[in-house]
Amino acid sequence: MKSGPPAAGDRAARPAGKGARGPFPLHDDAPTHRRMVRFLFALSGASALVYEVIWTKRLTLVVGVSTFSLSIVLAAFLCGLALGSLLFGRKAAQWSRPLRAYAALELGVAAGALALHLVLPGLESAYAGLHRHLGASLAAVRLVRIVICFLALLPPTLLMGGTLPILCQREVARGETLPASLAGLYAVNTLGGAAGTLLAGFVLIERLGLTGTLLVAVLLNLLAAAAAWTLDAAEAGGAPGRDHPGRSGEMPRGGRSPGEAGALDRRGRAVLLGVFALSGFAALSFEILWTRSLNIFLRSGFVYSFTLMLATFLLGIVLGSWIFHRFLDPRGVAGLLGFAALEIAVGAWGLLSIPLLTRAASLPEAVSKSLGSGEYSWGEWTLAWIFASVMVLIVPSTLMGILFPLAGRLFVIPARAGSGVGALYAANTAGCVAGAAVTGFLLIPRFGTLESLRLISILNLACAALPLLAVRGAGGARRSRRALALSAAALVALGGLLLPSGLIRSRIIASRPGRNLLFAEGAAGLVEVYERRGVEGNSYRKLYFNGTSYAGTTQSGRRYHRLLGHLPALLHPRPRTGLVIGFGSGMTFGAMMLDARIERVDCAELSPEVLRAGSLFARDNGGARDDPKGRIILGDGREHLLITTERYDLITLEPPPPRFAGVVNLYSEDFYRLCRSRIRNGGLMAQWIPMHSHSVPEMRNLVRSFLEVFPEATFWAPTPRDGILVGSVAPVPVSAAELRARMAAPRVAADLASIDVPDLGALLGSLLLDAPALAAYVRDARSITDDRPTIEYFAAFDLVEHPGHLEDVLRNGINPARWLEAAGGGAPLSLSAAEVRHLQAMQRLLLGAVAGDRGDLEGKRREYAAALGLHPESIFLRRLNRVGPGGDD
Repeated sequence: MKSGPPAAGDRAARPAGKGARGPFPLHDDAPTHRRMVRFLFALSGASALVYEVIWTKRLTLVVGVSTFSLSIVLAAFLCGLALGSLLFGRKAAQWSRPLRAYAALELGVAAGALALHLVLPGLESAYAGLHRHLGASLAAVRLVRIVICFLALLPPTLLMGGTLPILCQREVARGETLPASLAGLYAVNTLGGAAGTLLAGFVLIERLGLTGTLLVAVLLNLLAAAAAWTLDAAEAGGAPGRDHPGRSGEMPRGGRSPGEAGALDRRGRAVLLGVFALSGFAALSFEILWTRSLNIFLRSGFVYSFTLMLATFLLGIVLGSWIFHRFLDPRGVAGLLGFAALEIAVGAWGLLSIPLLTRAASLPEAVSKSLGSGEYSWGEWTLAWIFASVMVLIVPSTLMGILFPLAGRLFVIPARAGSGVGALYAANTAGCVAGAAVTGFLLIPRFGTLESLRLISILNLACAALPLLAVRGAGGARRSRRALALSAAALVALGGLLLPSGLIRSRIIASRPGRNLLFAEGAAGLVEVYERRGVEGNSYRKLYFNGTSYAGTTQSGRRYHRLLGHLPALLHPRPRTGLVIGFGSGMTFGAMMLDARIERVDCAELSPEVLRAGSLFARDNGGARDDPKGRIILGDGREHLLITTERYDLITLEPPPPRFAGVVNLYSEDFYRLCRSRIRNGGLMAQWIPMHSHSVPEMRNLVRSFLEVFPEATFWAPTPRDGILVGSVAPVPVSAAELRARMAAPRVAADLASIDVPDLGALLGSLLLDAPALAAYVRDARSITDDRPTIEYFAAFDLVEHPGHLEDVLRNGINPARWLEAAGGGAPLSLSAAEVRHLQAMQRLLLGAVAGDRGDLEGKRREYAAALGLHPESIFLRRLNRVGPGGDD
C-alpha cells in the first residue's frame, strides 16, 4: 500500500515560513518523530562521508594512488549513489512503511561496509593476478581498475543513494511541502556529512585507525536503522503522526499546488534535468580547481587541508538549503528566473575567485601577525586554512545549496516525490562524476587552472541560459530574460578581457624566489623548477610539486639524494637489479646506475611532468632518463610492487615527506612487507627519513615501522636534517676492503667526490646507528601501518619543526669503525690519516648541529669550523662556514 497524505481527522499541517518552528519544520502530528528522523538522516550523512574517506584510502592501496585511480574510486562512489537514488526513487511511493525501508537500507549499508572490509585482501590479490595476466595493455588494466572499484563500492553506495528519495516521499505524503522537505533533508544530511568529515579527518582515524573509524560509521548506520525501526513500529501501532492510506498522487494539505511545483511539461523537465547534470559537472570541477589552487598557494598538502575545504563546502550547502527554505521559498523566488540567476551568480564567483585565490598566499603571515605569536602554530595554520576556505568556497557552495531544493521545486511532481528526487539527484551526481574526470584529465593538463576556471564559469552561464531558451512559456517577462542575457554576456566579457590570461601562473611564479625554468600542470599536479643564486654567488635548482619543495641541487640535497642510490649498492655484495620509487630530480636514480655491477634499474614515477623536469637536472643526475640501464615506469610505485613478479637486489625511495597526504603509503610497515616480498635473498632496502618535517616521537615511529620488516638495519645521516635507513632481513657482511674497492670504481668515485665523500672515512662519518642501537632507539615507539597511518594524521603532534632529532639519535650512537670491523668478520680496521680526518669532520659537523638545536650558536660555529679544518676541501662544509662557493639551501 502506498503512502498517502494525512487523513481527514489529522490536524492540518502548518504552512512553511511564518509561525513554523525550527529551520526545517515538518507538517505532521509527531514533532519528536519528525526531529528524530531528521537526526537519523544526519547520522547517515556522517557515516557516508566517513566511508568515502576510508574506502578511498583502502582501494587506492589496491589500484594505486595515481590521479586516474583516485578518480575511479570517487566515480564509483558517486555512481553508486546516483544509481541508488534513481532505482529506489522509482519505488519510493510503493512502500507503505518508508521508515522500515529506510532502516533496511541502513542495515544493508552497514553489512556492505563490513563485507567490503573483509574482501579487500582478496580484491588486492585478484587485481594483482589480473594485472599480470593483462601485461602491457594499459586500456585493459584501466578497465580492470574500474570494474574492481565499481563492484566493490556498488552494493553499499547503491543503498546509500536510496535513502533521500524514500524519506522525501515519506515527508511529502505526511503533509510536508516538497521544497521544504527536500531542503530540510538535504541540509541535515549534508550537515552530518560535514561533521563526519571533520571527525574522521581530525579525530577518529588518528585515534582509532581506519578499521576503528569504519566500525564507528557502521555503528552510526546500525543506530539509525534501530531507531528508524522503532519509530516505524510506534507509528504502525497507532502513535500520532502515522501514515494513513490515501490516494496516490494527492497533494498534501498545506502544500503548494501542482501549478507551482513540478509544473513544467515533459520537455521542460528534460531540459532542467540536463541542465542540473551540467550544474553538477561545474560544481565538482570548481571544487577540484579551488582545492588545487589553495593547496598550491598555501603550500600545504596535508589531509587536514582537504578536510577543512570539504567541510567548508558542505557547510555552505547546508547554509544555502536553509536560506532557500527560510527566505526564498516562502516568497515564491522559485521559478526558472531564480534558477538562472543562481547559475549566473555561481559562474560570476568562478571568475571573481581567480584574483581571490592569488591573495591566499598572504593569509598565513597575516594570521601570524594578527595573533602576534611569532610561531606558525597548529591554531594559526587552522585559522589560515579556515579563512582561505571560507573566502573562496562559502559563497559558491551556499549558492549551490540553494540550487538543489529550487531545482526540486521546479522538477519534482509532489505526488511522485521519491522518483522525481531520485532522478534529479542521480542526474546531478552523474554530472559530478563527469566533472571530476574531465577536469583532472583534460581541462587542467590542456588549459591550466586559470583557463579551466574561466571555462567552467562560462559553462555555468550556459546553465543559466539553456532553460530560459529551451522551455516554452517559462521564465517570466521578456525584459527579465533580456536582462539575464545581458548579464551573462557582460560576465563572459569580464572573464575574457579583464582577467590576464596568465594571472594564476604569474602570481605563483612571483611567490617563489628565483628564475622559473618550468611551469607544467598535469593531472597529477603542478610541477615547477626554479634556478636561484646562493649566498656565495653559486646557482642551484629547486623542484616544486603542488607548491612544496621536493628536490634541489644544493650541496646538502645532492648529498642525501645521491647517497640514497649509492649506499645500498655499496653495501650489497653483488647487486644486479634495482628499483627507485620516485624520480624527483633523478639524482638517486642516476647514482644507482653508476655502479658497474648493476645491470638494470627501474624507476617508478607518478607524474609525467616530474619526468619532463628531469632534463633540467641532467647535470646533476647524469642524464638518468637517457641511460640505457634505466627503465622508467609511469605509475604508482606501490602498485608496481604489488603487480610485478620482478625481484630486485636493491629498492630505494626518493619520496616526499611522510606527513603529506597519501605519502604514508610509502612509509608504512605494510609497504615494507610488500617491498620485502619483492627483494631477493640478501637484498637491501633504503628509505629516506627527513629529520625536519615531523616531531621526535614521529621519527621514532617511522624507524620502528622499517625495523619491523628489516631488523638488520643501519641509520646514516649525510646531513644534519636527513637520515637514510638501509636494512635487510639478515646481516649483510661487508669489509673495509670491499667498501674501498666498490667506492674506487671510476664513475662511483667521481660522483662520491662531488658530494664530499672522497673515501671510506667520509662515508663512515655519516653512520650513527647499527641494528642493536636502532632497536634500543625505537623500544617505546609505535609502528605506522596502513590501518593506522598516524604520520599522516598528526594533529597530536606539533605542526612546527622542533630541534632534537640528532641529539635523540646520538644518545644511542655507535662507533662506526667498530661496526665495520664486526661486519667484516672481526678483522681490525685500519684507516688512513685522511680517512680519520674526514670521519671526524662529519662527526664534528653533527655535534655542531646538536649545539645549534640547543641554542648554543657559539658552540655550533666552533664545531663547524673544526669540521672544516679537518676536511677543508668539502664544498658542503665550506658552504656551512660561508667560505668560498658551495650549495645553498
